[in-house]
Amino acid sequence: MVLLRESVSNKNTPVAALVQELGDRIEPQSGEKSQVEVPESEYQPQRRLSEAELAEMIDVYRSGKTAFEVAKLFGIHRQTVTGLLIKHGIPLHPRATIDAKLLAELTWH
Repeated sequence: MVLLRESVSNKNTPVAALVQELGDRIEPQSGEKSQVEVPESEYQPQRRLSEAELAEMIDVYRSGKTAFEVAKLFGIHRQTVTGLLIKHGIPLHPRATIDAKLLAELTWH
């Protein structure tokens, strides 16, 4: 059951009146579980890499792939990739920076 604290705490709202009127009838029956459907695009189950997969992930990252590309390849989150790389002492790729020369060239084009 979802509790809408702000709506229910004020006794003068329609939601509070409905909750009071329905009372126990809105509670799930014993053994019944309420489920919330999450679109598959928004849900990524937790996944642990085996030692072999971890070694392969590190090799793929060292070959020049970005953390985002590695994450997509192994079906894990980008922050998981960077966390594992840091944990295992692998230096992260430097972020691209724009220096004065590159900025001048970009503005010229």
